[in-house]
Amino acid sequence: MENLKSKFNLIFKKMKNLNKLFVGLILVTAFVSCEKEGTDDSQILQLGDKKVVSVAITESVASLPVSEGEITPYIIPGKNKGGNRTCAEVGLAFMGDAEYFALCSDKVDYEEGDFEGDFPEGLNITTDGVFVSFEIDGCLEIGGGLYKVGAVIVKGSDDANVYWYPEGATSDAGLAAPINASGGPAGLSNLTFCFVECEDVKETLVIAVKAYTSKYGYTYSSGSYDYAPNCNDFKLGINNIIENFSFPMHNSELVNVGFATVVTYIENGITIIDVNLDYGVNQNYVYYYVGPISGIETEKCPDWRSWSLASFTDPESSSFTISY
Repeated sequence: MENLKSKFNLIFKKMKNLNKLFVGLILVTAFVSCEKEGTDDSQILQLGDKKVVSVAITESVASLPVSEGEITPYIIPGKNKGGNRTCAEVGLAFMGDAEYFALCSDKVDYEEGDFEGDFPEGLNITTDGVFVSFEIDGCLEIGGGLYKVGAVIVKGSDDANVYWYPEGATSDAGLAAPINASGGPAGLSNLTFCFVECEDVKETLVIAVKAYTSKYGYTYSSGSYDYAPNCNDFKLGINNIIENFSFPMHNSELVNVGFATVVTYIENGITIIDVNLDYGVNQNYVYYYVGPISGIETEKCPDWRSWSLASFTDPESSSFTISY
């Protein structure tokens, strides 16, 4: 009986030693894993109220916040472990081409409420230190070329969001760095803009109308902006031409007396604009201008005689067709 008890104690001691060895192996494995995680590019991404532990970023990862233009940002791979990304890396991530972008801005740091550098002239940027908006009027002219924004790199803390605009963009808002542990975007560290060329840039066509009626005298088109606003105490408005729209006609006292209706359509491959002026009274003549805004003087009274003169088919309304 005593021999049996001694054998049992010996087996028990061996089992305890094995347990210690097993626990020791687990601890060693855990420390190796933590050390490995601390030395590679692993990141903790805070997406809303969820934390996602990722391994080194080797492919683009959807991020937040989505911009007001409904552009979802991405965190992309890059050489810099601090999170800074370049336009070349953006081109590689989205198009497989490091030379995809025609032009790139410098990385401009944001510190103590100010940018520590300059962006291209005409690129208007506003920020509250977290969210960023940008706007350009048409296309930027840089070095003789015309460009739109193709991507924006918004860096904050240890990562950057890339907002990608495949067709090029002239404005967007609500751009920010990735969401961090606070539950909101990290504060802005720096910005980089990547540009693409504008394709087939054409000047917007506008229309302006001057007419004379026996009842109202001279009448003028109202518009989204004034042309020669101080010309003989009248205001002539100019309108961008869009598909099928109307605008009021007013007299020299700015009283609306009728409407001009514009209808656009394509005939034999040519865009046609039909303009109909309807006052309900006899008209003597109607002059109109259709073309780019650069084709008319905006600082002095217009030379009406250089404008096209409408022909009448009805004494109470005039219509004319313009091909361009």
